Amino acid sequence: MAAPVNRAQEITVTLRNFVIFSGEGRSFMLFRILAGLIGLFDIANGLYMAISPRAWFATAPGAMATGPFNPHFVTDVGFGYLVGGLALVAFAWNAQLRLLAFGASGFLGLHALFHLSHTVGSHAGDIRTDVAVALPGLIGLALCWPMSPHDWDQPDHSSR
Repeated sequence: MAAPVNRAQEITVTLRNFVIFSGEGRSFMLFRILAGLIGLFDIANGLYMAISPRAWFATAPGAMATGPFNPHFVTDVGFGYLVGGLALVAFAWNAQLRLLAFGASGFLGLHALFHLSHTVGSHAGDIRTDVAVALPGLIGLALCWPMSPHDWDQPDHSSR
């Protein structure tokens, strides 16, 4: 006869990879929540760019100042946002996917650096727009930067 199962333990085990119920240290949990929020924003932006590139180009601050509308380019960048966002949400759901998120968010980080490069030199545009585009990409990349599990206040789950 099987031993009775504590319902709270069963829920904790079932939802172990979900951010709020993971039992991880607070700072690591906050990193994952923030990564998930940035990921959701990136998914929405990427879908908008891929599904309706002309509407995105007309409404995105500063986009028209970059040159004429190019649907192929806008859609390509949208797919980059979509993949990076999905990876950040995957990391928010399951911390073991941090390296996947790091790799996939590489586009977001490089795109951020490209926009920050606009804030200096002859390509300087609206600095607020470039910083607003750059910050989520750099923060997302930093949140899933590969580290030892002991660098954050999280328990070691390797024995499970």
